[in-house]
Amino acid sequence: MQDRMAALRPRDLLLATQLADAQVAALLKPYGFTDCRRADANLQALADDPVSRTHLAEFLDLLLDNLAASADPDQALNYLERFAKAGRVSPALLQKSVNKLASTGYALCGKDNSSSAEWFYVWGLKGRYDEARQTGEPDREHLNEFSRELYRQEVEKLLENVSAQLPAGTPPLVAPDLKFHRAIGEHVGKTYSVTGELLSAEEHEKHLAVTLPNEEEKKFVANLMHEPGWIAPREEIVS
Repeated sequence: MQDRMAALRPRDLLLATQLADAQVAALLKPYGFTDCRRADANLQALADDPVSRTHLAEFLDLLLDNLAASADPDQALNYLERFAKAGRVSPALLQKSVNKLASTGYALCGKDNSSSAEWFYVWGLKGRYDEARQTGEPDREHLNEFSRELYRQEVEKLLENVSAQLPAGTPPLVAPDLKFHRAIGEHVGKTYSVTGELLSAEEHEKHLAVTLPNEEEKKFVANLMHEPGWIAPREEIVS
C-alpha cells in the first residue's frame, strides 16, 4: 500500500480509478487541504467529461500549487464577495489576489493553437460552450483560446459583483490581461503586464512584485481568517 501511495501523482486524482480515502488525503494534504474528501469532490466536479478530465489533469499540479499559495486552499475563491464586504483587506490586495487566481484559471483552458483540441472537436469529444447555440463554423485551431476568452468575460462579470461590495469611489476590480503571468501556451515566460504591455525583464520583475501577493501579504490574510469579522454575513451582500 505504501509503495502504491508513493507512486501516485496529483493527476491521478482525475485519471486513476477508485482511489482510497487515504490515497486522496496523501495527495491533497501537502497542498494545505484539511477536508480532502470535499476538495476531491470539487475537483471531480470541474471535470465532468473525459476530455475535460484529461485536460485538467495535465495542469492539476499548477492549480494545486496556486491553491496552496492562497490563505485557505479549502475556500480559495469561495466567499470573495463577503470577503470584500468585510473590508478587512485592502482593495489593492484583493486585486493582487485576483491577478494571481485569474491568470491560473487562464492556464487551465489549455494550450494555444492546440491540435489536440482541434481533433477532439472533429471526433465529437469536445465542443464550444453552448455548442448547440453557436452559429457558424468554429475556429478549430483556436478552440482553447475561445474558451479562455469566455472564462475571462465570466471573471469580469463576477468581479462586478465583488466590486459592488467595496466602499463607494473605490476603483473596480478587473481581470488581468490574457497574456499576463501565463504558465502555458504561446505567452509562457513572456514579460507582459496585467494590462497587456510587453515589459523588459527588469521592469517585469518589479511589476510582479507589485501586482501579485507577496509572502507577508499571504501571512496577513492567513492570520486574518482566524479573527472575528474577517468575512461579512451573507445577508449583508448587495445583489
